[in-house]
Amino acid sequence: MTTGGKIAVAALTGTAVGLLTGILVAPASGRETRKAIGSKYRDVTGSIADKKDELVGRFQNLKNRLANAGTELAGEVREELMKEISTLENRLNSGIPKAVKAELNGSGKKA
Repeated sequence: MTTGGKIAVAALTGTAVGLLTGILVAPASGRETRKAIGSKYRDVTGSIADKKDELVGRFQNLKNRLANAGTELAGEVREELMKEISTLENRLNSGIPKAVKAELNGSGKKA
């Protein structure tokens, strides 16, 4: 677990313990105390669920952004490679007749 995660867990735990302690020592009947504990429990679990949903959404957004960036980069690399291949093919094609002609001329044969 990361340091930030540990701090978040500690903060939530401290908050829950503090709320529970405050409720338990407050001058209220058992029924009122149980209702208050249940209410705080629902609030805390709702808050945790909201934060979880927010984080899941943020990570999903980041994942999508990275996937799109990777797709764009792959397309750009492909285009550059195709240009280089075309350039090399053109050089090779224009260079072959010269090499063949030079070889034929070097061996005494006419082109």
